[in-house]
Amino acid sequence: MDDEQGLINMKAREYDPVLGRFITPDTIIPGASNQQAFNRYSYAYNNPLSFTDPSGHYNLGHAISHAFQQTVHASLDAEMAISGLHTVDHYLVQHPKLIPIVDIVGTIIATAYGVGPAFHAGFDAQLSYYKNGSLNDTARVGVKTYVIANITDYAMKGTNGLDWYTKAVARGGIGGLSAKAQGGKFSDGFEYGAGFSLAGSAAESLAKTGLTKDLETGDPEVARMVQQGVDPTDPHWFMAPDEAHFVGVQGDFGFGGAQGPIGSFIGEYIPGGNFAGLVVDGLDVPPSGLGYVIWAGDVAIGVPLAYAAQLNQTPIVVVDLAVHHSRRDNN
Repeated sequence: MDDEQGLINMKAREYDPVLGRFITPDTIIPGASNQQAFNRYSYAYNNPLSFTDPSGHYNLGHAISHAFQQTVHASLDAEMAISGLHTVDHYLVQHPKLIPIVDIVGTIIATAYGVGPAFHAGFDAQLSYYKNGSLNDTARVGVKTYVIANITDYAMKGTNGLDWYTKAVARGGIGGLSAKAQGGKFSDGFEYGAGFSLAGSAAESLAKTGLTKDLETGDPEVARMVQQGVDPTDPHWFMAPDEAHFVGVQGDFGFGGAQGPIGSFIGEYIPGGNFAGLVVDGLDVPPSGLGYVIWAGDVAIGVPLAYAAQLNQTPIVVVDLAVHHSRRDNN
């Protein structure tokens, strides 16, 4: 301390505690990428709690950190450009309504391979990086989303085996908490969690009723499936080996038949189509004549129930829908 001037001797330069600045400028600009470096009268980028600068010329810790971040940025940018992610993200940002669709479809497909939460977290993280270029934000978004997705998935599946009402309430509560943790509304999460749970329970019950009715038609394909031990009543996107066709009239190879060209195509190639057919059969096995008018109403009810039940098999997708709903309302 210089008693006469009230200055502090910091060896490289003297510091004025009243002004909070050095009385002489730094001899160099240590890092042009940091705007604080251009203030040559400040100390350690004006952040003395994080950095030190004993010589007044160079901060090794900051230089190493900066070099590492620049390397990671360059690597990520190159990888995103080569893989096409940069182009995809650019298109999604220009068309934000597509973001939840891509996220949900990708998560459903990834779940089939056991990596649903990882895909969901990775998608959100890389999109965050494209939008703001922050490694810290990217890591935060990725870790947070991955942890919440795994906890949600585990908790939701823990409700299996409960009666339909208790399961709906439990899944509603879990969905509400998960949505809230991701920036959505508890009410939206509860409604989606409980609603999809009720739809799932209804669809599974109708599928069992439909299987019983289809067996009564005497369709040999259905009888053979049961003998093989195939259970088609659990929600599923694609037909299992030896699974019977359920879209249309059982035992009919015509245009309106389950084994006909239209019914077999929908069952085999439209994701979720065959299960939806079984759910519709639970309401009413396709009749003939004017009864098709009633059957059309059954289709209008059964098909949405069937697809809601299939989405209910992927809880993180249900919560994601609730979060996007909340964000849309806020906008």
